[in-house]
Amino acid sequence: ARPEGTSFPSAHAATAALYAELLKAAVPEMSDKLEERVKSYGESRLVCGFHFPSDLVAGDKVGRAVAKALLADRAFKVRFDETVPEIRTAFGVK
Repeated sequence: ARPEGTSFPSAHAATAALYAELLKAAVPEMSDKLEERVKSYGESRLVCGFHFPSDLVAGDKVGRAVAKALLADRAFKVRFDETVPEIRTAFGVK
């Protein structure tokens, strides 16, 4: 079945990739688990019939590009770095 409405790119895939990239910057030792979650989240969108595989690929690229741009922005990076200890604590990582 074809998704109703606009499905390209997947905003869910973009958001998942964005968050994963930011969290990986804060907690690199969790990278594999975060990537597994991105993949699982995308697969759930396919199973539900909300997206085509190309929607997920495009959304993933958008999310990662936004994360890269944010982390390259000096003002964002300063604020982000301030949150890293809290993020690491939330993940139970020292």
